[in-house]
Parts: sequence; structure tokens; C-alpha cells
Amino acid sequence: TKVCASGAKARAGLLQIGSSGVETPALLLSTRKGLPAFMSPDLLSSLPLPDSLLLNVCPTHL
Repeated sequence: TKVCASGAKARAGLLQIGSSGVETPALLLSTRKGLPAFMSPDLLSSLPLPDSLLLNVCPTHL
């Protein structure tokens, strides 16, 4: 992780995973079968882009 800003109400930084980075704050979801229990696959396409950055972590794939 790399801190990009401080002194604000939210931390801003970069979470580096391999060669990819995720700017924070971001939403981190723990899922089963690839989707959170409250979100159906058809709702994924309705997320606002590019404003929504999602990092999907599925414990069964670790």
C-alpha cells in the first residue's frame, strides 16, 4: 500500500496487487460463488462506470 493523501476524513492510497493497483478508498466484498448475496448478476451492469471500482475477493479461490 502507498498513502497518497492524509489529513482528510478518508484515506487515499493505492493497494498494489501484482502488477495491478486499486485506488482507495474502494469497496472490498467477500463473496460466495463470485457474487455477494445481495447483488444479482443483472445488477452488475447497472453500476456507474468509471466511478465504481470494485475488487472482488472470493475465499474459495485463495
